[in-house]
Amino acid sequence: MKVGSFRGVVLETHPALPVFMAAMCAQGLGRTLAVGVVVLVLHELAHALAAHLLGMRVLSLELTPFGACARLEGLREQAGARCVAVALAGPAANALLAAAALACVGAGVLSRWEALRFIRLNLLLMGFNLLPALPLDGGRALTALLTPRLGAERCLRVFSVAGEVLGAMLLALGVWGALHGALNLSLLLAASYLVYAAARERSVPTADGVRAMLRHTQTLARRGALPMREMLVRADLPIAALARHTCSGAYCELRVVDENLCPVGVLTEAALLRAMLEDPAQTARQALTKKAPKKREKED
Repeated sequence: MKVGSFRGVVLETHPALPVFMAAMCAQGLGRTLAVGVVVLVLHELAHALAAHLLGMRVLSLELTPFGACARLEGLREQAGARCVAVALAGPAANALLAAAALACVGAGVLSRWEALRFIRLNLLLMGFNLLPALPLDGGRALTALLTPRLGAERCLRVFSVAGEVLGAMLLALGVWGALHGALNLSLLLAASYLVYAAARERSVPTADGVRAMLRHTQTLARRGALPMREMLVRADLPIAALARHTCSGAYCELRVVDENLCPVGVLTEAALLRAMLEDPAQTARQALTKKAPKKREKED
């Protein structure tokens, strides 16, 4: 749900967040919730600041039940040190905040009990986000590191499944606790969301690719020019997989070849979008056999 915008960055909250907050208040954890929201916002601002310093554009910031999510333009088309730095900026900020609170206790600025909750929440958020599963920061960092070697599709599949397994384990733990008289609504809601978010990760790249292609018309109208890149793709690949390889920073033209590297045809972004609307499961070869609808000529 959109709550506003700041300097072109859309500010959003996930629909499940109010339910999660209500559950915590019902358990008498209102103060912990207030501190947790501050910790989450600072965690995500660290991601956004790192992205800005590394030349990435922040499109939106979304608060979720157990963390926050910054959507960065072109992040999925990149891999390597920059993506790792952005992913680890949040946990690093939590470590620095915990250390700062500890220093304040030593200097007598904060009492031990005032700082304890803040330190504990920062360390909890840092440790949880460093787990090797999507959509957590640890999973994103490992995906960025391993994509050049294993490929984006394989990394996405492995770490999103890891997220689903982790969420299922936490959900089972919450159910077990509830059956033994220790009901934790926050854990149950966070685990359920993690399963949902991890499963959703696999569909996001395709959606990002479609959004990138749709923005190219606006970018061209605004700037008057747009970088272009060509890619060689197999004719048997499904259209949905091809859409994941488009990027927001350049117009993409796909040169389709068969198993012997013989040319089959060229897919433009317009043809790719049309094929996505018709049937994302069709192959590049099938999309090339379908002719684009002819524009009706105006009668004089």
